[in-house]
Amino acid sequence: EVLMGASLETLIESLAELLKSTVIMVDERLNIIAVCPYDLAGRNLINQMATDGCWKRQHRLAASTLDINCLLETLENSLRDWEKTLGCSVEISSRPIQVERTLSGHLLVFNCGEVMPEIQDYVLQVGVTAIALERMRAISIRETERRLQGDFLDDLLSRSSLSPEIIKRQALALGLDIEDKCAVMVIGMSDQPEGARPNGAGEQTDSYRETVFHLIEGIAHRESHRNIVVPRGSRILVLIGTQGLASSINVAKEKTIALGETILREVRNYLAGGANAAPAIDLSIGVSGPEHNYTTLHCGYADALRALEIGQRLLGPGHIVHIG
Repeated sequence: EVLMGASLETLIESLAELLKSTVIMVDERLNIIAVCPYDLAGRNLINQMATDGCWKRQHRLAASTLDINCLLETLENSLRDWEKTLGCSVEISSRPIQVERTLSGHLLVFNCGEVMPEIQDYVLQVGVTAIALERMRAISIRETERRLQGDFLDDLLSRSSLSPEIIKRQALALGLDIEDKCAVMVIGMSDQPEGARPNGAGEQTDSYRETVFHLIEGIAHRESHRNIVVPRGSRILVLIGTQGLASSINVAKEKTIALGETILREVRNYLAGGANAAPAIDLSIGVSGPEHNYTTLHCGYADALRALEIGQRLLGPGHIVHIG
């Protein structure tokens, strides 16, 4: 299956069948990204988690530290209730998924009263390797797409001389739909001065910057799948679709400011939940008007940058400023 380029879902399904267990894959932030229940007991277990909000409740307890052991402990506290409902014993185990020494997620295995195969440890070892290879392939594809999208947007932001037809064709080939009107948001990330950082803090900050990017990407896509998020050095560029809000510029402005406030709030909550391990990263946000498309994107970017710089000079870090 790996050699044939199987998807993560296919690999999880095969692993569940081999282990005779329900398998859940979570990412490094403990969010569920793939589930495969095994037999009726497994489906009932998943339904039980969804019905009583168990996973969300336990995830909130562990998400601040991103500690898989904390998540497992809180899940095991629910075992007695699950076993009464399902009428069988439930055992939970986990394995980390490492991609080039970077934690990419965890496999959680829920055995609901089945006799575990004798080769369980070997199956898990091979399964973890197979899923790590799939994650590596997916990450490589995503990084390539992100780089190509970034290069294309760089060209647009520098006032590309290409015709609108060619620009539109290239954008669609890269999965970018920027023909409709959009607002441009630029997010700046600042941290402690280099001389004030303890030894090793630079690598930690880089890791947190990558995590913050993924958080912002998730928030923007949660708001609308049409929003586009790409990194630009120490800044993050967000293109916010406003075509559906064209009837009112004020509504579009309020919508983009609300998204910026959500980003500031959720990133602050995440960093605050990281206890003393979290570096002092502050976000500042500048937003353009809502009327830009690929022909005027460079103007929107200039406006968002100007708003960002005005906000940082007048208010300091941690604020959102609209160009208006």
